Amino acid sequence: MAIVDMSVFTLISPVTKREELLKELQRFKYVHFKDLRNLDEELSPGLDVMEEAKLEESSNKVSFILGQLRPYDSRPQGLKANLIARPAYDLEELAKKRATIDEETLYSQVKSLSNSMEDINQEIVKAQAQLVELEPWQSLDCDLSLFEETASAVVQMGSLPRRFEESLNQNLLEHPDVYFKKVSEASGMVYGYFIYLKENRQSLEDLLRSHGFSQQEVLGSLSPKAEKERLTLKLEDLAKDKAKLEEAFTEKAKDLDQVEVLYEYYENQKLINRATENFVATSHTDILSGYIPTKKLSKFESTLKKCLGEEFYLEAEEADVEGDIPVLLENNALVDSFSGITSMFAMPKYNEIDPTPLLAPFYWLFFGMMGADLGYGILLLILSTLVLKFVPLPKSQKDFLKFFFYLSFSLIIWGLIYGSFFGGLIPMKGLIDTNKDFTTLLILSIILGAIHLYFGLGIKGYMLIRDGHYLDAVYDVLFWIMAITGGIVLLLSITMGLSPDIKAIGKWVMIIGMVGIVLFAGRDAKSIGGRLASGVYELYGISSYVGDFVSYSRLMALGLSGGFIALSINIIVDMVIHNGILGMVAGIFIFVFFHIFNIFLSMLSAYVHTSRLTYVEFFGKFYEGGGKAFKLFETNPKYIEIKDTQGGKQ
Repeated sequence: MAIVDMSVFTLISPVTKREELLKELQRFKYVHFKDLRNLDEELSPGLDVMEEAKLEESSNKVSFILGQLRPYDSRPQGLKANLIARPAYDLEELAKKRATIDEETLYSQVKSLSNSMEDINQEIVKAQAQLVELEPWQSLDCDLSLFEETASAVVQMGSLPRRFEESLNQNLLEHPDVYFKKVSEASGMVYGYFIYLKENRQSLEDLLRSHGFSQQEVLGSLSPKAEKERLTLKLEDLAKDKAKLEEAFTEKAKDLDQVEVLYEYYENQKLINRATENFVATSHTDILSGYIPTKKLSKFESTLKKCLGEEFYLEAEEADVEGDIPVLLENNALVDSFSGITSMFAMPKYNEIDPTPLLAPFYWLFFGMMGADLGYGILLLILSTLVLKFVPLPKSQKDFLKFFFYLSFSLIIWGLIYGSFFGGLIPMKGLIDTNKDFTTLLILSIILGAIHLYFGLGIKGYMLIRDGHYLDAVYDVLFWIMAITGGIVLLLSITMGLSPDIKAIGKWVMIIGMVGIVLFAGRDAKSIGGRLASGVYELYGISSYVGDFVSYSRLMALGLSGGFIALSINIIVDMVIHNGILGMVAGIFIFVFFHIFNIFLSMLSAYVHTSRLTYVEFFGKFYEGGGKAFKLFETNPKYIEIKDTQGGKQ
């Protein structure tokens, strides 16, 4: 249960066997490539740019098909889709399946359907817009073809704001050779047409423009009513054509399973091709380097011999502990469920310690203490068990559910300790009475917090001793433990009236620890004054430990708040459920809905605040993080499962 030991390798292999090599390495999976592009300017980059362009083009076509067919997918969606196992292929089966699909024909068919649908939609939008424009002219009983210009006259259809109509009519009195006919009025606009001689065009256009007149193009050759009927019939025909196209799309969407196979195939091929970005090459050889788990070195050599025979040179050695080494965590199934807590904060550096098995027991304990209800725990246990057993989920989702599966046992145990079953729905006698033992709960929370903090300091001391920094362990860990412990003993001696000897021991242990911090915390400073100033500043940080201890009071607060909310729900239910059928229905609804809400709220609060105690109080004592994760040479499929060479699934 630790960070996996890594070996760094350099491999020289024939360019002619690059494709076979990459396929075998992907089956092997445990390869993290180093970028060698800046190794030597005389060496060529390994990436096949032409192949990358071809793959990108094919991938874009497949994505286009998916985007066009997805709205017509008749397969189960949402939660129902999760109940159906995704198809599983190994890499060889995936390539064979892709070879059976005529992707060019599929693309051309979908592209043709898409173009036809786009044309129809444009025609529909155009016809609908024309109908809107024709609406104000429906009272006009002549053909629109009459509104074309003649050799000597101008005919203009259009509209102007209603507020300018009177002013325009007054101005038109000065132009007796202009004919204006008002056709309709709607939404504050006046619709009509003007007829005037061409020789007066400029002056009249200026006049109309000054009154907000907007000219409208002639909307056809028939009368407005006839044009409306024509467009209505056209829209009906277009709707029928669109329905036929939608049927064709729905029929073609039955091929989505094949399209998803194509998508996964090209995503995998892009992954393989882009891996060569890290290579450099001569005219005959590829040079690649990277990291593999040390325990898989012999299997790695066997994989190379399988595809390259004896035509390769391999050099491998243990990775430098201080180098920028990718990190791979390996834990048992129980601890691995908590690895997401570590990775969400930061991966450890290669020379650090894997905090996952160290944080897991405390996280499990604190989460249960904050949720603390037997009923909630049993419900979470049943739901997570059923989903894990009967719902085929991707590995990431399955791991997340396993996380809550294990946490449900902590909720059950703390529910028994608190004597809480759905907030007291069934009376139970617990070890701690949450209605009275507030002081006991607070003391318990602080004690658990102290153990958590001391454990974090202990891990820091272990890491320093492991790396041979024995004095640093004394200066940075032991003196802090002495100062904090001595202070606690001194405080307890004063408040609880302990013997003078214990008080004296606590005082002197605290003083020795504080003096040690002042003298040695700033030991890297160049001057004595700087050293002492740094030491005093570090000692001031002891006040943060007070805040750390207080933070653990949330273990009590959240556990009590969730229980009191549950109790309040039960009281409300008891008040309404005895009032006939309606009261019974209302009571059942209130009980189910608000307990579900309280479960969600309690689990969310426990998750957030336990993570906070882990990241701030616990990790703050020893953990830096900042490592980079080991990247397995494998794709992350969206639509299928990829079987490994042993027949499993990833």
